[in-house]
Amino acid sequence: MLTAISFWIFQPPECSHFRGCFCKNAIKTGPYCPIFGYLPALNKRLTLLPCFRFWPLVVLFLVQTRIWSQSAVFEKITSENGLSQGMIFDILQTRDGFLWVATKDGLNRYDGYNFKLYSHNPLDSFSLAEDNVPALFEDSRRLLWVGLESKGIDVYDPRTGLFHRCHLNFEHNQKPADFDVYAICEAADGAICLIQKATGMVRVTVPEGYLTQGPGPAGALKAALFPASRFAAPTDQEDVILTAIRPQSDGSLQVYTNRSAYRVEAEQGTVEPLALPVVDDFWAGLPFGLAHCRNGTVAPQELPALGKVNWAMATSDADGSSWVSVNNKLWGLKPGDIPDFSTPKGVVDQDLSAAMPDRNGNVWVGTQGYGLRKFKPQKQFFNTGATGNSIWGLWRDIRGKYYCKVVSTVFAYDPLSKTLSAQHAFPQGPDRVLDMSMAPNGDIWLLGRDNEENGMGTLQHYSPDATLLQTFQFTFKSYVYARLLRSHNGQYWITGMDCQLARFNPASGQFDYFSYASLFGETAQTVRALALAEDETVGSGSAHRKGWCIFNPQSFDFQLMQVDLKAPNSLSHNVVLCLLPDPADPQGALWIGTKGGGINRLDLKNGQVRYLMPADGLPDKVVYGILPGREAGEFWCSTNRGLAKISLPSALPSDEDWKKAAITTYTTAKNLQDNEFNTQAFFKASNGELLFGGVNGLNRFFPEAVHPDTFPRPVFIVGLEVNHAPATFGPNELLQKPLEYLDELHLRYYQNNLSFEFAALDFTDPAQNRYRYRLLGLDPDWVETGSRRFAHFNHLAAGRYTFRVQGNNGEGGWWEAANPITVVIHPPWWRSNLAYLFYFALLVWVGWRAYQFQIRRVKEREQLAFEHRETERVKAMEQMKTDFFSNVTHEFRTPLTLMLEPLRRALPKITNSEAHENVRLAEANSRKLLGLVNQLLDMAKLESSQMALDLRRGDLGQTLRDVFERFLPLAEKRGVKLNFRSEDSGTFEKLKNLI
Repeated sequence: MLTAISFWIFQPPECSHFRGCFCKNAIKTGPYCPIFGYLPALNKRLTLLPCFRFWPLVVLFLVQTRIWSQSAVFEKITSENGLSQGMIFDILQTRDGFLWVATKDGLNRYDGYNFKLYSHNPLDSFSLAEDNVPALFEDSRRLLWVGLESKGIDVYDPRTGLFHRCHLNFEHNQKPADFDVYAICEAADGAICLIQKATGMVRVTVPEGYLTQGPGPAGALKAALFPASRFAAPTDQEDVILTAIRPQSDGSLQVYTNRSAYRVEAEQGTVEPLALPVVDDFWAGLPFGLAHCRNGTVAPQELPALGKVNWAMATSDADGSSWVSVNNKLWGLKPGDIPDFSTPKGVVDQDLSAAMPDRNGNVWVGTQGYGLRKFKPQKQFFNTGATGNSIWGLWRDIRGKYYCKVVSTVFAYDPLSKTLSAQHAFPQGPDRVLDMSMAPNGDIWLLGRDNEENGMGTLQHYSPDATLLQTFQFTFKSYVYARLLRSHNGQYWITGMDCQLARFNPASGQFDYFSYASLFGETAQTVRALALAEDETVGSGSAHRKGWCIFNPQSFDFQLMQVDLKAPNSLSHNVVLCLLPDPADPQGALWIGTKGGGINRLDLKNGQVRYLMPADGLPDKVVYGILPGREAGEFWCSTNRGLAKISLPSALPSDEDWKKAAITTYTTAKNLQDNEFNTQAFFKASNGELLFGGVNGLNRFFPEAVHPDTFPRPVFIVGLEVNHAPATFGPNELLQKPLEYLDELHLRYYQNNLSFEFAALDFTDPAQNRYRYRLLGLDPDWVETGSRRFAHFNHLAAGRYTFRVQGNNGEGGWWEAANPITVVIHPPWWRSNLAYLFYFALLVWVGWRAYQFQIRRVKEREQLAFEHRETERVKAMEQMKTDFFSNVTHEFRTPLTLMLEPLRRALPKITNSEAHENVRLAEANSRKLLGLVNQLLDMAKLESSQMALDLRRGDLGQTLRDVFERFLPLAEKRGVKLNFRSEDSGTFEKLKNLI
């Protein structure tokens, strides 16, 4: 069978702080303590009493408590993180998932990233009545009841964002502090019961419709007082202090004082000592101490081991599970537990005043003036140990014994005490251990060298009980990252300096040496192999800073593969930290973890490389180790930002399967030693257990025991900016509802630059929460933003959009916000529907007018054409007339001329006067007719513009006489006598010419 070796080689950078190098920054030390176990939350709260104020604390779904160390690992959240004030009175997680923190300076709502402050505003009657808030409670109506120091109680309706006040000043002669409300609960009938300091128990009746119609004025709530004196026995010498209220299913209340317990029938107004026996078991706080309330009795506890008690606090739920604290020490108790007060389960840096587990199992505690502390949940998936040590290598043999390498020394690891042995696990071992290998029969092989830097290498053989059996020397020098690999045929491969590679045969005790220095030329002396791997049929290989080498011992052939920017299937990075032949196809695929290029999966058959990068969900681009999980297609890798679990749909993924790769990230929030792991510190044991080492110890776990947290978390839109200014809620503000309950928002056309902020209410590790959003009407698909919680949209066009957002915690599926916001951007008036209707009507009118104008133009054109034709016709007709008259006139003129000449000649010869006169008249009329004919001829000349003006002198009198004479025959015929007289012949001649 052929054997080939694939190996990665590393050339050390100049920086001495390269991962795993030996310097003062390489080992991270510090106190260690496992944090709290998983604590799901409850729906209802019970009241408990801290010292002096007895503030109530909520325990939501408290089921169990696991062992803590005395120095708990906690996260500080103070005013630097946005908290309004450091004095914490109460903590509550409401059903919608938000965390509420009552302080001395207002009420804070926390979404895992930011605090929203609710405080008193003198100009707003619906703001918080005062800033000093001692107690919080959410009832079954989802109303938030806020206990105040001196103003009674406020009711906050999250749907309207308004506070409604209910004053409880029953005795006006008392000091304001005597009205301090420090305990609130809800009775079976829906009434709210509370405790006022120095006053007693108050029952507030909530009328029908208070939820559906919205909280009304303060007068809508009726309060009845049960004075503290009614809870005191006649023999009590000191003042009675009410400590807790426990509602009962029959509608009654059990009220506990610092001495005894009472049953209250609120409807009947009776207060009686609690009849025994009673099944109860919980803890309550007393001034400077604690009380164990059990079977209807109150038993104050002696706390001598704790010294002076400055502050005591207890919270409890209905089944008796409790949080108990004295000063800065904390205990978590299940029903029936009796705490060992000499051994606290958790210690905080400041005195505690409140405690509550959220639905993620995180434990929140409030301090006296120093803000919040958050204990992250401890899930027992990842066993943590060797805290305070930087682990450079780790192994588990077939007997179940663990070994850890710290720098160059191997120590035994005890999983029970979670500590390393004080002495070297191999006293006869080399001065510096470089690597180890576990044989199938339990034998252990150590690769080491002497104290000299880059000294000669040594290979030692140990029995399973760590007895030294053999020592072998080889000829080349070794280095801190030298690798030892056992091949499938039982031979061992060793990397050395100057590009040396050795093969050792345990049966013969012989070494074979190989060199790949020719691949690197003058830089061969700087090459160091970081990873060594072997497939089952082909062989092994190693890596360096300049590429990937495959070695076939049969052909003595070395091949180098490097990053090639021009090749689509080249490696993503030349520095490779780990190699893993694919368990499903060892000879066909190789998983490669790089120091800056994420994960590469190389198909050895066709050379195709697939990549997993931070953009695909990988927590970091530096991958130190890759180990196969229990399921096919499952891999675990260590990075600088936690452990990543890669789940592929199939063991031999196709391109489509590769796109569906699911990556789940686990961080310190899930009890990892640290988010940062180390080079070469990873190992898969023969029993399937995975081991990873990092800068603060190790983690070991079975992959099948790691169950992702898929419980849905609420997702809310918690911030909105319009045109880069925050959109606020109020009567005269842009938002008419709180943003969390806003369903539709109407904006003007110029309010079209929007920025949304959103949050998934998973408080375990908010930095690991992932988000994606989609603006329906703009985005065709979901836009993934990673851990970024903002979405920006600029210059949105007028229209209707719906903003949806989803989140997850990196383990479960996507959870969508319950309140997608529909944004309606109204267009400007000139782009409104009415404006478009007007534009349409105007367009129709303009079109109609244009049509009319065109019709009129056509008509006019036709009319002009007709008139032109008519004119031409008339002109032709006139020309014809003219021609006709000219011709006729010529015809008339000739006979007239011929008639005049005889008449003119005959006229002197006629002697008869009557005949003479007749001839004369005939001659005159003929001459006149000839003149008319000439005038007709002159008109033709005039029309043809051929007539010249002919001016002559005339006799008007003669002209008139000629006219007169024409009518004489007709006048005589009709018996009319005409006379003509002319005095100025010249004037008459002129008139004749004019006529």
